Amino acid sequence: MPFAEDTWTRVKARLDAYAGELVGMRVDACRAHQQGRASTHLFDLRTACLDQRHKSLAAFVAILQRADAEVVGNAGAAAANLPALVGCDDTRALTEAVPPPDDPASAARVAGLRGVLAEAQAHELAGQFNQGLALVDGIELGDLAYPPLVAEIGLRRGSLLSEAGRHTEALDLLTEALQTALASGHDVVAAALATRRDFVRAARLQQSREVLSDAPLIDGLVARVETTREGRELRGDHLNNIGIAYAVLGQIQRASEYFVASIDARRAVLGEDHPQVVYALGNLGLALVGSDNALEGVRQLRAAFTAAESSLGPKHPHVALLAINLGIGFTGLHRFREAAGYFQRALALQSELFGPNAPDLHWVLSGIGDLAVDQRRCDDADASYRRALQVLGASETSLDSAAFMPVLGLGKAATCRGDLAAAERHFRQAHVLAEQSFGADALRSADVDDQHGDMLLRAGDLEGALAKYQRALEIRKARMRPDIPLLGDSLRRIAEAHRLAGRLEEAANYLQQAQSQRERDPKVESSEAAFIRLRLGDLALARNDPRTAIGHYERAIAIYSAVSDSDILELALARFGLARARTAVSGVLAPEGRGLVDQALLTLESLGPAYLPEQATVRVWLAGHPK
Repeated sequence: MPFAEDTWTRVKARLDAYAGELVGMRVDACRAHQQGRASTHLFDLRTACLDQRHKSLAAFVAILQRADAEVVGNAGAAAANLPALVGCDDTRALTEAVPPPDDPASAARVAGLRGVLAEAQAHELAGQFNQGLALVDGIELGDLAYPPLVAEIGLRRGSLLSEAGRHTEALDLLTEALQTALASGHDVVAAALATRRDFVRAARLQQSREVLSDAPLIDGLVARVETTREGRELRGDHLNNIGIAYAVLGQIQRASEYFVASIDARRAVLGEDHPQVVYALGNLGLALVGSDNALEGVRQLRAAFTAAESSLGPKHPHVALLAINLGIGFTGLHRFREAAGYFQRALALQSELFGPNAPDLHWVLSGIGDLAVDQRRCDDADASYRRALQVLGASETSLDSAAFMPVLGLGKAATCRGDLAAAERHFRQAHVLAEQSFGADALRSADVDDQHGDMLLRAGDLEGALAKYQRALEIRKARMRPDIPLLGDSLRRIAEAHRLAGRLEEAANYLQQAQSQRERDPKVESSEAAFIRLRLGDLALARNDPRTAIGHYERAIAIYSAVSDSDILELALARFGLARARTAVSGVLAPEGRGLVDQALLTLESLGPAYLPEQATVRVWLAGHPK
């Protein structure tokens, strides 16, 4: 692989340090026992712990010797996540751990099987989930009755199942293993099972309410083992899981607080650039990108991106994932050139890592499609969404949950090019996928309703659009706190339907609510807040209130100028609106107003033929307001 040498340089340094520390701790344990500073029992506990660490290292090195592209891509994170050695020098943790079986033969079998689990974990860290599962599934306990080992097997198999995408199976197994661990007093493994189970529930199955309901119990379980290094690591995992749960519910402020706490907890145990710190930084950035503070979200994602390149290497799969998230963040800010740069970097890296037809490419291809829709490159968007379905091996009528984003995207692309019959077909399929995969009242269903409503609005079916928007709002209200900024997007859409229907008072009411949702913190500026201001200006002009319109347009221009590209449609429309409002107040098109209109028209012309309707509107208005 072209990046193998760089990866090996990073991995070798970690492995050399790990191996050197392992040897040193083994020598220290022998000397302490020889010199009478440690009992035979403590010596046995330490050496057993070090033996397990040695097996983990040996298994990982063996995997590296026959590495494929996937192993090379995961090697940096895997090396950083080898089981920590410091626990083998923690007398309290060693002596409080569950004792091995009294029978020496049984104890030897347990040690041997733990070696198999160490090898399976090495495969998991390297991204070889099926190989890890094969090892675990091959374990035969026979007449060995030792519940702590059963819990450890459940932890490893459940974790591997989740990584392999079999999340429901993983949840069932982790739950059963957690019961076994608790019953046998295997506290550290119980805490590990509980946190892993919560990750599956929050991040994979979106069972956020269940995770938050159980959070106090898991907190107490983690606290029981927090005197150990592993327990302190689990504290960071627990905080991260709660953050994910709040993020799924749209409670971004709470999510951000927990992500920050997770970052601090992980840094304290693992160091600044450890992969687990990088992952939490990325979670924080992604949560903020989905809030009204996308600027801060992009800043955090950039920090995570830089840290990932440093600790994992520039060719690591997580670098590609962070590049996708940065592309999404910059798209939301209407900074399209930067978004395109990160999407193309992610696409190139994932194609290099996994091949040009890897299923994982559907995420970045969907993001590229969304960017093309926002730029009215309708055919490019359609091609990107279809390519996403192709790498998934799915069709536009697929019932595979992974096809949800591309199918929804096909509806957006069809709306973009004015093929409303095709858009209707795709949105109906997206509704089926959302309800089947996430539930009829899940937030993904609300996303479909919004896009379906946008299509109906364009088709002139104002009441049909309004019904879709109202349903999306009801779903979000049921699943989110009432102060969530995202509710403002639903309210803004409802207002637009009322405005176009001539119900200006209703439109004003909903837009004012939307403004309140999006501008709770006046220091935070977002493109969505600017768009609401743009619509408020349009509404004020429609109500013959140009003085109020001026304030809204000026605020929209200020926000867009701070957060977005200088050549976007919305900024041009805000400048055109401001010129119209000032002209309505003064009765003449002043030179300053003419400058705003010329600037708006220049932007619209630079955007190309897809923006001819807006260009025509500006020219017609100018014709009626000569110099």
